Amino acid sequence: MRVYSGILAEGGHVYNPRAKKGERVQQLFRMHASERERLKEAQAGDIVAMIGLKYAVTGDTLCAKSDPILYEPARFPETVISMAIEPKSSAERDRLVEVLARLQRDDPTFDAREDPETGQTIISGMGELHLEVLKNRMLRDFQVDANVGSPRVSYRQTVRGSGGAEGVFDQETASKRQFAKVKVAVLPAERGEGVEVRLDQGALFAIPKQFHAAVERALHDEAKSGAGEGYPLIGVRIAIVGGEASETDSTELAFEVAASRALQAAVEKAGRVLLEPLMRVEIRTPNSYVGEVLGDLNRRAPPFWAPNPRMRRRPSSSPPSLSPRCSATWARCGVSRRAAPPTRWSPPATSPFRPN
Repeated sequence: MRVYSGILAEGGHVYNPRAKKGERVQQLFRMHASERERLKEAQAGDIVAMIGLKYAVTGDTLCAKSDPILYEPARFPETVISMAIEPKSSAERDRLVEVLARLQRDDPTFDAREDPETGQTIISGMGELHLEVLKNRMLRDFQVDANVGSPRVSYRQTVRGSGGAEGVFDQETASKRQFAKVKVAVLPAERGEGVEVRLDQGALFAIPKQFHAAVERALHDEAKSGAGEGYPLIGVRIAIVGGEASETDSTELAFEVAASRALQAAVEKAGRVLLEPLMRVEIRTPNSYVGEVLGDLNRRAPPFWAPNPRMRRRPSSSPPSLSPRCSATWARCGVSRRAAPPTRWSPPATSPFRPN
């Protein structure tokens, strides 16, 4: 903490205008590497460590409550590398979440979140060494041991052509017969579209009206879960073209199961295409390193990059895939540290998956 004006005394009280809370200064220290010197007070210009703060985080302003002031918070660079982390023991999972939250509060250049698609806990920082130091600190200071690795890629699926199929559910559950039949057709939509489900005229009367919502809901849910393969469908139009019901034995559950089975079979007939995300990244490098950078992109990424000269510094705008072959750990790939990706990765598109 840096003191900008006034005197900060041990045992005194300060006010945090961001949190709107008062804080008590329990102890003050001047740090000398691993040694610390106890202080009774700190004056303007001193940089000190403080013990006793409950609500303050990095970038906060502390002041007198009678004369509140709020300085502009510090701006921190965005993280540049991410890894997946998991505890070595399932019993430590809750403890890991607590420790990551603590580290995130202490270090604004560190981020931890849960990927809603893969369920993995993802940590991000300013480099591999940064994350390795934090991992070692977790073990040393908090006794939480964890494994780290590459995050799983969130693939998608679409269909190659068109196809149709029917799904049937006809069985007894709890001594009661349940029956339903649903016919669907699938065809590709425009790239970038989601999943569209529509009820054709032929199905309006074949499927009773009270089951229409259940069928559409089941098709959306099945498309989101991957139609049997685990990766969500995108760019697909699904038409409900027919079906069959029983006056006494049809139920919502039966139509939901029949619709899911019909979609799985229709997607298989249409042909699945696995899609991987493409990320747009801008690399700024002196002209003397352009050849080395582009050569590295050619070796490791799909050839979608498009060099874009800009005055004396040349950025290369490239949408590489997120597969492991395209790790942006430049120091390990032979590229000079004078050529690095300074901007965020943003997902503009997907591309058919190309295995190594």
